[in-house]
Amino acid sequence: MTGRSKGVMLGAGAFAVSMGFVIWSTVGCEDTQAAENRSTERTPVSAEDRATVAFRAKASALPGGAQVVQGKAPDEVVEIVLPGLVYDPPLKVGLVTTRYDADRRTPEAASASDFSAMRAGDSGWLRENYVAEEYPQIKALVDDPNIRRMNQGVFKRYGVKTIVARCFYKDVALVFARYDDVKVRGMVEAYQKVDRDWKRTNALAKDETVAVLLGAFRNGDVVNVSPSETPASPGVPPPAE
Repeated sequence: MTGRSKGVMLGAGAFAVSMGFVIWSTVGCEDTQAAENRSTERTPVSAEDRATVAFRAKASALPGGAQVVQGKAPDEVVEIVLPGLVYDPPLKVGLVTTRYDADRRTPEAASASDFSAMRAGDSGWLRENYVAEEYPQIKALVDDPNIRRMNQGVFKRYGVKTIVARCFYKDVALVFARYDDVKVRGMVEAYQKVDRDWKRTNALAKDETVAVLLGAFRNGDVVNVSPSETPASPGVPPPAE
């Protein structure tokens, strides 16, 4: 990627990062095979507590109305840095068999529970995966059998879900996932810590930053960078699990 890069470090005092809630998202599934598919606990590439992830893309590949691209030439590279880790190779998400097997003690495991519940079309499981206070927002997804079947069909058309990166902002974990290893099928999932578990949340859905992150994830590069390569920031270490 060429062009002059302008970095934005998102730390504790920066503007909010959000994840839009998409009921009908095109997400993946995979065959229920042996335990090799259940690999969501693999250690990330870097174990540094203050590791950071850079999302880089040309301004032309990002939403034109976003603040971070205002005044920039189409070929100018925009960079956003978040505390977090990149998985190399990407983390393959295993299919959880039933709601009773679900483990949400990490954002990655919660992501496996989320896509498995959508694939299963289990209304109780779907509801358990979300922050309880947000039930009114997902009521149609949970209670309408036609919508559940539609989403179930979408999930079953995809074979593999992988996690490329996990980042943090305030009390939210952002999971950057890809389906069938296709960049344009990349999605961003937001999870909030509730007691010992991580639950899907739509709390930051209206912030434009998610569109920038999603655009960079789908159309640019995502790399681990050392703290010395990023702008000064207090950072946001991962919450204790």
